[in-house]
This record gives sequence, C-alpha cells and structure tokens, in this order.
Amino acid sequence: METRTSLPQVFIMIADPILEGLYRTRLTSPQYCTVWCETGAGWENSLSTFAYDLIVVDLSLFPEDPTGCLRHIRQLSPVAEIIVLSANDDVRIAIAAFKTGIREYFLKPSSPEQLEWAIEKTLRQKQLNSTNLPFAADLDVFRATHHISMAENEAKMRELAIRSLISMTHAKGGIWVWPEQDGQHQTEVHRSSESEALAAWTRYIAHLGSAVHSSFESHLTSHPEQWFDGTDAWIPLKSGWMGGIFLFGISAEIDDSAQARAEFLVRNLELSLENGKRYLEAKQLSYVDDFTGLYNSRYLDIALSSAIEGATSTDIGFSVLFIDVDHFKSVNDRFGHMTGSGLLIGLAEFMKRLVRPSDQLFRYGGDEFIVILNGTATIGAVQVAERIRSQIEGHRFHILGHDINITVSIGVSRFPEHSKSKKNIIELADQAMYSGKSRGRNAVYEAIP
Repeated sequence: METRTSLPQVFIMIADPILEGLYRTRLTSPQYCTVWCETGAGWENSLSTFAYDLIVVDLSLFPEDPTGCLRHIRQLSPVAEIIVLSANDDVRIAIAAFKTGIREYFLKPSSPEQLEWAIEKTLRQKQLNSTNLPFAADLDVFRATHHISMAENEAKMRELAIRSLISMTHAKGGIWVWPEQDGQHQTEVHRSSESEALAAWTRYIAHLGSAVHSSFESHLTSHPEQWFDGTDAWIPLKSGWMGGIFLFGISAEIDDSAQARAEFLVRNLELSLENGKRYLEAKQLSYVDDFTGLYNSRYLDIALSSAIEGATSTDIGFSVLFIDVDHFKSVNDRFGHMTGSGLLIGLAEFMKRLVRPSDQLFRYGGDEFIVILNGTATIGAVQVAERIRSQIEGHRFHILGHDINITVSIGVSRFPEHSKSKKNIIELADQAMYSGKSRGRNAVYEAIP
C-alpha cells in the first residue's frame, strides 16, 4: 500500500470540536504527519484504504458500542497502534478497550501535552521495533499471547491465535481442526476461501494419513521442529477437545527462532484454553442449581437485569411465571424426602420440555420455580402458564417405585405493564400465585399492578 509521505502517519478522530481545536494547535510535528477525521464522516473508508501507524479515537463518537467499534477499527487497521480518549470513567469499559489491543487509555479532557507525549512515545517504540526485527517479532508474539489470554471466549482465542500464526509464517490461511465425528473432521476456516483451505487440508491428510487423528490423543508432534513440513504445518494441541491448527501456503523461513516463537504462542494458547474452560465450568456451577440442573436464583438476578435492559432498548417486554407445587409437604410426609427430592428433579426435567429454548427456567428455592418468557405479552404468558399447569396435572411421575400425581399454582406478571422493578416483577408474580392459592389451587393467576 502506498504511503502519503515517508513520515509516520497519525489518524485522529475527535468528537468534541473545542477539544479538537486545542489538539490541532499542539499536534503538529516535523516527526509525523497528522490526518484529522471529520466527525462521523469517512473514517471507515480512510482506515480500510490507508495504512496508518497510529490512530487516536474518541469513544464519545461511538456511545452505543465503544468496544465493538474498537474491534472494528482493529480489523480495518491490524498493524496500527491505538490511543483511546474517553469521557466515561467506567473501569469495565477501560478493561474491555485494553482487551482489543489498544496502547493507551486517557480520560477526557486530557491535556494536549499529555496526548502529544503519548503519540511521540508510541511512534518511537514502533520505530525501534521496526529497526530491531528479532525484538519486534518477540514483542509481537508476547502481545499476541497477552491478547489471547484476555479474550472473552474460546472462539476469540482461536481467532487471535490462528491469525497470529498466519502472520508469523506468512501463510495463505489456516484451519482449526477437531477430531473426527461420524468419519469427518470438524473444521473452522480462517483468512482464506473455504474451498482453497479445505482442498489444502484434504491434500495434507492424504499425505499424513492416520497420524493426524492419533495426534489429537497422543500429541505425537509435540515439538515445533515436527510441526512444519514445507509449505504446510500441523500443530495438534495437547488435549483432544482443543483440536489442532493447520497452516498452508507458508512462505516465511521457519528457522529455530520462528519455531521457538510459534511454540511460545501455542503453549500459552493451550494454557489460556484450559483456564477459559475451568472458568466457564466454575461459572456454570455458580449459576446452576446442583440439585435440579436448572438455573439458580443467583443467575435469576443477572437474567432479569439482561431481560430488562433488552426490553427497555427494544420496547419488547417479557413475562414472569412463578410456579409452586401444591401440597408438596404431603409428598414428603407420605413417600419420604428422597422421593420428594426425586419428584422435584423429575418436575424440572418435565418443565424443560414445556418452554421454548429462548425462555429461561429457574429453581427459585424449595418447590418454587420461575420462568422468564422473553417477548411474551400477558395474554400469551397466561396461555403458556395454563398449558404448563394442565400438562403437569395430567402427568404421572414415576419416582423410586411410586406413581405420583401433582398440581401446581402459577402467578403471572409482566414487564413493564405490571412493574418496571426487577424485585417487584418477581414479588408480584409470587403474590398473584399465593393470592390465588387462597381461592383454590391448581390454577393460573395474573398479577394486579
């Protein structure tokens, strides 16, 4: 890509015209060329058609999704350094911004001198890296492993890792491969056309034979000197569930230093994948009722916040069902607590089949359950509740040798018609259910605002 001058290029996007005026008087230097973006105009086209060395971006330009916009800027300008200005002192936004790979994060109004110093320091570092290629390569790998470890999910870890390996080896593209299922390897193509990538993979497994499959379990090619074979590379990770990485069309010279960098990245990737899996497992345990396998009341609080946020932004509300088993104490008294516990497990499994995948089912405590019906109006929620009530009444549960019939009472509330409060929306459904029980069980009752 052609450059406008031989000087480093700095692209600046500022939301505040007054602040921009202050910066313009200071950020002029014979050491770099400054390009100012007109607010809200043409920045995507500019970043996609010209390779800037440094981008200064004001997050106030993107109030709806600042982190998403930073990721988009990173995709448009993968080699540019990024300095962020923000009027929001929320530490969560700052952390999310650093996860996208930015260099600096300043709260507005930052002084022109402070921004000038940050720009000059970043450009000096970038120039130093370009003149010391081995150091720059090592630094790039270190940054890549840091970004991988900070990624929000496994898919992002895979994307960052394979992108780094493709860049490191100057490969045409890569494929993430998992062990065979039903006679077929599961694949995920990166940075290449799918047909070209899969053709390269087909040629490679024809050449390597059964060693590809066995490497998932035994990690036969656990040393980087065995990964690279001409213009292709096969890098199986240490656990079968992680899969492996296939690179094709490699044009870089893969010497000992390149192998060491690849191994450093891969070993850190494996650790990040393991840590991510453990975190998800721990998070799942903390949000799941270990008795019934349903979501628990801890996750209910999070789910309600999310549902309220979504309903507020889209004007599509949701309904809540509060379900209580009628005369559950008599089940424990007659058949014993083990049978009663088994009944709750059976009821949870039965109710899972009665709600949509988009709905959420919780064990609230004891013999009480809650359902969040997303995007469901009150009349529809009452119909769903009636169907649940009727299906449970007509079902015979077989628990520890006993045939048990039960009924449930259900209260229905609706956001935002009945309440706009997270606490109130549950309480109203609860009150409706108990109010109804006083008039007769095995029924559905709607909340009164």
